[in-house]
Amino acid sequence: LTSSPQTSKQQHQQQQQSPSKFKHSKNKSKAAAASSNLSNSIHTTHSNPSSSSIQTAIPLPPSQPEETLAPTSSTNTTLSKLTKIMSHLLKRHATLSTLTQKQTLYQDTLKFMTLLTSALENNNNTFNTKDMLVIHSLLNHALHLYSHSSPPPPPSSPEEGFKDTKSPFEACMEILELLQTTLNYDLQPHHYHTTILSACNSFQYKEGAALFSKQIDVDLEGYLPMDSTIVEGVGGPVEIGLYAIAKSCVEEGNEAKEVFDATWKMCMVSPTDQEKYILSAGLALGRAGKYQSCIDFLKHGDVDDTMGEPLIAATMLACIKSFQYKEALQVYQNAYLSSSSLMSGASTTEWQWGGKSDVIHPSCIDSVLRAFGGMATFSSPTINDNREGQEDEGIWHAIGGSKHALELFLYLLHNQEPISVGALEGVLMACERDGNVNAATSILDLLLEEESRMNLRYQQMLNE
Repeated sequence: LTSSPQTSKQQHQQQQQSPSKFKHSKNKSKAAAASSNLSNSIHTTHSNPSSSSIQTAIPLPPSQPEETLAPTSSTNTTLSKLTKIMSHLLKRHATLSTLTQKQTLYQDTLKFMTLLTSALENNNNTFNTKDMLVIHSLLNHALHLYSHSSPPPPPSSPEEGFKDTKSPFEACMEILELLQTTLNYDLQPHHYHTTILSACNSFQYKEGAALFSKQIDVDLEGYLPMDSTIVEGVGGPVEIGLYAIAKSCVEEGNEAKEVFDATWKMCMVSPTDQEKYILSAGLALGRAGKYQSCIDFLKHGDVDDTMGEPLIAATMLACIKSFQYKEALQVYQNAYLSSSSLMSGASTTEWQWGGKSDVIHPSCIDSVLRAFGGMATFSSPTINDNREGQEDEGIWHAIGGSKHALELFLYLLHNQEPISVGALEGVLMACERDGNVNAATSILDLLLEEESRMNLRYQQMLNE
């Protein structure tokens, strides 16, 4: 891959420039190999490799307008074509539907990185500051594609490794090394997140856990608070990192201890995010199917006053994530409705919220409402395909069914606590299960009334 043809005088001036600031990490012949081997390549009759190799590397739709991923004033033909190729890869990613398409996209992304690396080697002194921003953007998009593309078939054992090609995690690590050593960029949290996600998709949980542990180690890079955002479904950065730790745990049943040990490290750096970190730990254990380890940790672990009620909510979330709704309701019952508490024999009155000892933490109410919805869905008498173990009616009636769910929901509404969509669906499904149609319609009326009140208050503020 080369830039536009130069005159002999320009070539002579370029030879007099200082040595390259970029490190040569790839053989230049890989660029030609990548161009010729990309799937569905468009054959061309051009004889000049500098004008045809990148253009024919990845099939582009005919008459597609030139696109860029970041503003740049550079006229460098190589970078412009690489930008156009990445735009096409992102469009393909948005419309993937089959496993074969995902694996093909992954292979094409690998070959795109070969082209980009070779372009950095061959055009070492021609990229300006704006060009480097575009290159950084291209690398970020490549990380995103690696973390969401389907890798080749997994190895039969972790020691065997991937055959004939690198895993998504290995590909991401190469990009991280390129950013650090060649481009002199500091790694950002999203770089770690996409790489750890790729490790999990590649079944390389040990490597992903090691990278996450490095990120939260206060002696290395853990002096910055972790992003505590909880993302429904796909999982946030903390949840995915803790999931890698849970899956990489060697000792069966010790997963919760290792996960919460890592969680506490993050809490020490950012105490204000402690609740979200603990809830993410529960989601991670549930994603890994280790809900029982979380329950055992709640019962017998070294739990002190520092974690508080969010640990109960996290345990319920672990059960819900594993579709064990009955167990989630049992955790709630044992923690709040029985004479003895789950918290190592301590009384539930030792846990306080809002200055009172008899008030349940909002996160616990939200979690139990989700459990009500799941239990109502999979243990309803009108459903024949019940999940195994969810048909027991005892726990439902012991807690109070939809009546108790309504009480908890009205408490959140009265105190203006946030209510998640999952909790709202849970209380509605509980009403449906018990045939309490009037209560369900009343909930709808309350929500509409609350929305009208908020809109009226908003208009008053505008008038003021």
